[in-house]
Amino acid sequence: MILQPGSQYTLVRLGLEDPLGLPSHSIPTKVYRCEKEEEETVYSMAEKEGYSEVFPIVAGHIRDVKGLQFFIKSIITTLLKKDGDGDEEENGHQEITSAELVNLLLVQASSRWSPFAVESIVNYAFEALNFNSVSVIPLELCSMFAYGSIPNALVVDIGYEKSEILPIVDYQLYSPAKKVVSKGGDDIN
Repeated sequence: MILQPGSQYTLVRLGLEDPLGLPSHSIPTKVYRCEKEEEETVYSMAEKEGYSEVFPIVAGHIRDVKGLQFFIKSIITTLLKKDGDGDEEENGHQEITSAELVNLLLVQASSRWSPFAVESIVNYAFEALNFNSVSVIPLELCSMFAYGSIPNALVVDIGYEKSEILPIVDYQLYSPAKKVVSKGGDDIN
C-alpha cells in the first residue's frame, strides 16, 4: 500500500497496479474533530453536529498529527473492508489485521514534515495498526527514482498552496539549498 498525503487529497495505490497509471484512490485529506473538555479529542470521517472540519496537512506541514493518524487508519480500514479479505468482528466491523493483509505501508512524505510528526506516524503504524514494515520516503526521492534512478536532480514540487525546489546530490536530499515559495497550484489557477 502506498500513501501520498497532501494538503487537499491523499493518493492511495494498492498492490502491484500499473506503475504508469493513476493511483486507484484519491481521498480528500480532511477529518472532523470534536473537542470536549472532559474527554480526549474525538475524530470522525463524516460531518457531524459539534464537529469542526480539520485539514491535518496545511501547506506541506502536518498541523494535526492525531488527525492524520486517524485519517490513515480510516483509509486502511475502509480499503480492507472493500477487499473483503479480513475477518469480521461481532459488531460487523473489520479488524485491522495488517500483518496478514498488508505487507508494506509506504508514506511519501513532504520534506517539510517535522521529525516528530514522522516518528509519530511510524510509531502509530507499528504499534496501533500492527504493520510489519513501514517506509517513509521523501516525495522528492520518489519522483527522482521514477525517472530511472538518477543520482543528481533538481526537483520542483508544485503543491496546492506552496512550491518546493530541492536539489538532490548523489541520491541525497540537499536540504540547505531547499527553497519554499508560498505560491502553488491554487495561485496558478
